[in-house]
Amino acid sequence: MSEPVNIDDLKGLFPLSMSKDEVKPHLNRSIWDYSHVEFEDDLQKVEVIGSKTLYYLAPLLWIEMQDRVNEYEESLQTFKDVKTFQSYWLDRANSALNKTNNDETDEVSYLCI
Repeated sequence: MSEPVNIDDLKGLFPLSMSKDEVKPHLNRSIWDYSHVEFEDDLQKVEVIGSKTLYYLAPLLWIEMQDRVNEYEESLQTFKDVKTFQSYWLDRANSALNKTNNDETDEVSYLCI
């Protein structure tokens, strides 16, 4: 059985320079997290599983970025707070997933307080 998302798919979401051995356990965990979900299409599958993988990889990416701080000073601004970076990728995974599981995907909804 082929894997639903591969490491090259992840590189389409975020430029990864980490080895496959470093990425694979986090990708496998993300695939497992969503093993019960039926996706609309491959694009959504990559978006959800890939974003969740980047969420899991965030601490390692942060360390890697710190090692290259002088090289990538601009990017450091977005990595200042690893929790914010993780939150971005988790929110992205959840929002892509919720589009499938919501019957009113293309309608505007209002919440009254």
